[in-house]
Amino acid sequence: MTEKTAQIIQVRSRESFVHRFHGDGGPREIEIFEEEIRHAWADDVSITASQKVAVIRRYLGSAMKDELACYPTELIADPEKLLATLRRAYGESKTVSRLTLELHQCRQGRNEGLRVYSQRIRRKCLTLKSRQRDSGQREENDTDLRDVFIDGIIDEGLKLHLRQRRLERPSCSFYDVTEIALKLCEDGG
Repeated sequence: MTEKTAQIIQVRSRESFVHRFHGDGGPREIEIFEEEIRHAWADDVSITASQKVAVIRRYLGSAMKDELACYPTELIADPEKLLATLRRAYGESKTVSRLTLELHQCRQGRNEGLRVYSQRIRRKCLTLKSRQRDSGQREENDTDLRDVFIDGIIDEGLKLHLRQRRLERPSCSFYDVTEIALKLCEDGG
């Protein structure tokens, strides 16, 4: 009688797509790059820190790789420090105070649909959170974003309805409020 051993086969999906980062696309380029890198990392739950660094380096353009050679090892050997270094060099140069002010002054444009407005305000919040994280400050949270979204809506009736909803359900999220607003509007964004 022979003993059979069980084989475990692990199938990994490679669904994440990461654009090559060249550093010449403005502050939004590094934000997109970081988001794509984090999705790629999430595809492999067992990924190590050195493998994360390798993933970042794999998607850097040649000029970026040359630039990294100028940085001390402690800034480029850790994946989070490496991303922070890239954000400092190529990300938004505005101060946290300026970005906070811009977020809280953000209003829906006259001909801007709610969906486009919600995407624009979310991008502003992500940029701010990234700068806050890099400077060790408290990050904006979902309720801050939700409140700024509501306050910036042009339609006073919709704004009033969403404020009432917020009072009834203080735990409702930015997503919840956005979905309600889109359902209540005829144009859908």
